[in-house]
Amino acid sequence: MMKNKEYIINPSALSYFCPHCEYLKQNYSLVNKSISAGITGELDGIEKNFFLGDCRKIDKNLPKGETIDPFNIYFYTKILYDGKKRPFRIMGKGDAIIKFEDETCGIIDYKTSKFEKNENNKKDYFTNEKLQVKIDMYNPQLHAYFMLYSNLETDKSFLKQMHIKRYPRAKDPTKISEAVDKNLERIKKISVNKAKIFGLVFVYPKSSELNESIKVNFDYKFCEVPIEMNKFKNITPPKYLGTINANQSESMSIKTLEKIKIFKGVSASLGKSIGPAKIIKSFEDSAKLKEGDIMVCISTNPSWTPLFGIVSAIISETGGTLSHTAVVAREYNIPTILEVENSTELISDNDLIEVDADKGIITIIS
Repeated sequence: MMKNKEYIINPSALSYFCPHCEYLKQNYSLVNKSISAGITGELDGIEKNFFLGDCRKIDKNLPKGETIDPFNIYFYTKILYDGKKRPFRIMGKGDAIIKFEDETCGIIDYKTSKFEKNENNKKDYFTNEKLQVKIDMYNPQLHAYFMLYSNLETDKSFLKQMHIKRYPRAKDPTKISEAVDKNLERIKKISVNKAKIFGLVFVYPKSSELNESIKVNFDYKFCEVPIEMNKFKNITPPKYLGTINANQSESMSIKTLEKIKIFKGVSASLGKSIGPAKIIKSFEDSAKLKEGDIMVCISTNPSWTPLFGIVSAIISETGGTLSHTAVVAREYNIPTILEVENSTELISDNDLIEVDADKGIITIIS
């Protein structure tokens, strides 16, 4: 059953122009001239906030339960093993978890999708084969999220290492310990054991009006995804799960690697580019980016979208083919390579580097 809801987006959040917003305008009839990169994060937040609370906002046929946000932090699994007994971890966060009254859970992810036209040339939302293609595409992602939330790492030492890596400016040991303790509380809240439902919520922006604010009209539909954990556990973990080789020291000596001139990662958006590297560990660092630079980062989020219109290529230590970095890079047609471990330490500002995303190879030229 289709549902309608109007939302108000404050224009103060819409402070940049970008090709991604032109894409939204053309495909979703967002016709005002102020659409900008900020709308990406705004739409994402609107979707998540609207569905919080009673899970029957998502679909009236769901059992009673509460939809919660897994917090805006990255979580890690304990060491897991694939079908070939190789160790790995899953890193990331999903959009939502449903805690049902019988102590089972639902894993939910929101997907903003464009319209399809039917034979009468009218915008038709869900009655096409492409919807099933999308469900099949995101099926592994939901299974990976359940593996994440049902195997959460609680080791303080490991979590401190990951916190420092993600927030390299964090120096105060007391504040780092407090942050880790807070994350452990969050882990306890979102930890799950048994799954009842996996589901995707496809959200379709219909139109917008620009007055004192931007008013966007949405439709959405819930699609249940089959739970096949036994089948999923036996596959080799795809690269987009954010794998970490547990046999490889996570505190690998930089001295051991500093002579490396060629790096290999996972291609997320094809193409080649040569340019000066810029190490971007926080959004504040982006002030040093110039057009044509190659951005080397740990990860990105929706607020970084304007940077994609400046750089000629992206190298990231984390992420995968369905991550924010990968999805936006493909829309901008920017060569992008992910899962290049320690790249922000092994590459320096202004190094001349070649990114060959067709082969997943980065070369330091000089």
